[in-house]
Amino acid sequence: MYNVVKQIKRSFAVFTALIITVITTRVRAVNFRTCGPEELAQCAKTISDVTDRGLTFVKSKEDLDRACPDLDESLSCIHAYSRLCMNLKQRKHFRKLFHGTGSMVRDLCRNGTYQDEFLSHAPCMQKVADETELCFRRYSEAMTQIQTATNRQKEMEEAAYRNNHHYNRHHNKSDAENVHHYQKAKREAADEGLKSVCCSFQEYVDCSTHSVRRTCGDEAAHFSRGFMDKMASSMIKMHCMDFSADDCRERGFRIRGFHSEGFYYSNSPQVTSHITALSILTMLTLLLR
Repeated sequence: MYNVVKQIKRSFAVFTALIITVITTRVRAVNFRTCGPEELAQCAKTISDVTDRGLTFVKSKEDLDRACPDLDESLSCIHAYSRLCMNLKQRKHFRKLFHGTGSMVRDLCRNGTYQDEFLSHAPCMQKVADETELCFRRYSEAMTQIQTATNRQKEMEEAAYRNNHHYNRHHNKSDAENVHHYQKAKREAADEGLKSVCCSFQEYVDCSTHSVRRTCGDEAAHFSRGFMDKMASSMIKMHCMDFSADDCRERGFRIRGFHSEGFYYSNSPQVTSHITALSILTMLTLLLR
């Protein structure tokens, strides 16, 4: 399924660009000195090369068999980075968030019904690749805006905290209220960011699913939607259950929804809240800030 393949490619490519997640596909060859941006840059090129070569032209079982070892290696690298560059709390949370994505890759690369269905939809999915690319482009831009706004808000909060701290220290006043206000502001900003992440992805899923359905029918749209459900399952349960399509529409997001045989895109948060690796990484940044 070309569309799903491109979604995997996008997830891993943007994955490396939003947050430090992996260092290299060959962990032993790299010295994890700082877990910083320079190491991420080294890793990002490797992952991009893997996804560009291994996934872009996957049209057959043979192509998928050649691509899967690279996907498996990328997953191993991600978990290695979490062990070496995150504390215990961050590591546990990250692995919960990423569980759905890892499960999807394993199912995709294992002989069976899921892989067969994946390959059966590939011919038609190629026809809508350009349309779904536009959907993703808007989504990616939204994620970048959320990340930028989050960083800007964080800088403002820290500056206000420092100013108040220096003032209290100079006047021999307690800093407890300042600390409380700072922690409250962080929580509120994170909550607002989480809402935007969840709603942005709902908008992307709606856009992509409609594109697939128009050209390939309900069955292909259902499979494409199920792919994103699988990737998002852990995140939905943990952070997006409270945001329905109606909630997101009130915030200005374009979510149309549709009904078809056996496939209802409803207002239920259990159905409409989806997160890919891109959202996972943006959300992880918000939760651990």
